[in-house]
Amino acid sequence: MPVYMYHCDDCEFDFEARHSMSYESQSCGACGSLNVSRVPSNLGDPKSTKGSAQQKLGSVVKDFIESAKKEVGAEKKALKSREM
Repeated sequence: MPVYMYHCDDCEFDFEARHSMSYESQSCGACGSLNVSRVPSNLGDPKSTKGSAQQKLGSVVKDFIESAKKEVGAEKKALKSREM
């Protein structure tokens, strides 16, 4: 499961949550508020990466995409089994 970064707009708490891509309502880990925003992940500044560091960044992105594809496939199978 992927890890997502969130920011609570009520108490200003920043936190991580691990859940499926289809999960929709996340509550704050500090105050319990549902007034949270997902924060985009920062994989680094591509302008400052050179050589092997840039290749490493590319492999991280590739691994994330493969993981996401597997998760989507599992979600599809789960939905199909519910339909039957």
